[in-house]
Amino acid sequence: MTHIYEYLFSGILIVVILASSIAAISSLSYHSTSQTQKQNLQTTAEKIFNQLLIDPGYPTNWGTITDEPTIFGLARSGDTSRQAYFLDENKVLRLKSNSPTYLNPKTAVTLLNLGRDYGFTLEIKPKLKISQTDLGGNTFEIKVENQNGIPIKNVQVVATLYYYDQEKIKIEELGPDKKQTGPDGLCQVNLGGTIDNSILAVSVDYYGTTCSQAFPIGQVTCKNIFYREIFPSVVSPDFFHDVATQVYSVNQQDDYSIKNFNVTKTSSSQLYEFKMGYEPEKSMIALIAILNGGDLVLATRDFTLEGSTSYSTLANPEQNFAYSPLSYSIERTVYIASTTYTATLYVWRMSI
Repeated sequence: MTHIYEYLFSGILIVVILASSIAAISSLSYHSTSQTQKQNLQTTAEKIFNQLLIDPGYPTNWGTITDEPTIFGLARSGDTSRQAYFLDENKVLRLKSNSPTYLNPKTAVTLLNLGRDYGFTLEIKPKLKISQTDLGGNTFEIKVENQNGIPIKNVQVVATLYYYDQEKIKIEELGPDKKQTGPDGLCQVNLGGTIDNSILAVSVDYYGTTCSQAFPIGQVTCKNIFYREIFPSVVSPDFFHDVATQVYSVNQQDDYSIKNFNVTKTSSSQLYEFKMGYEPEKSMIALIAILNGGDLVLATRDFTLEGSTSYSTLANPEQNFAYSPLSYSIERTVYIASTTYTATLYVWRMSI
């Protein structure tokens, strides 16, 4: 009788050992498969990101035409390896959903050979945030923060004020004034004069990380710039003076300044535009035009892709894709016009 119990116990023990071994092997196999999938996803994400940030795409000027590219890349054309991660302004603007030449993310998926296996979201956010408070008398309090809203000390700030001089019938400037932010991220710039309606151009530099922005002061009409369509065609060219001012930032031996030059107006039956110089366009802060009544028009380019404006395969870019069992993110510092940005790519498998 004792032997029977011994046999039963031995049999049960063998079954338990076999079951445990099978479970362990299955677990190791699943873990190995999961690790392989993660590595494959990481490799895919890095390949996509390099394609976006280093390759100019084809045609290399696809940002300035209405046709879809046959190769998808955002880099400037003709830049050297020393200028890696310098993105083409017009190509980035074609990723904005309100652009008249918007490139659908479905097209990008096809060009990147992702098929139905992957989804992605691309975000581009400035590393520095600039805000201003009008203190009156053309004195402004400038605040500089990082992406998380933390004030930054020792930021070099330069500001210039632009306004329309009706007697001279031209755009004039006050300034510049150069200051440095304190521990609270604040500084005051005083540009003098008693101008009611004007445009404040600000450029900041924090040890090579830069940002530039233009602010409307008083009654100023604001517009977005997209290549070859600065103002909607419903606005008659006759409403504008023939000369506008292009404002841009310049770095000369680590000393940032704000410059401007006049650009001439061209028009057609469909578009109203100003012909801008190519090189200064790379660091352009704003274009200032004048209505025939003397009112200022501020036209700027917004390269930010964030939240609901992210470039994404999701119908709602703010949707959380954490439901995906396999996802990966990667980020790089990139440069667009006169501003330093953080580009972040999120990639996920649609299924396992």
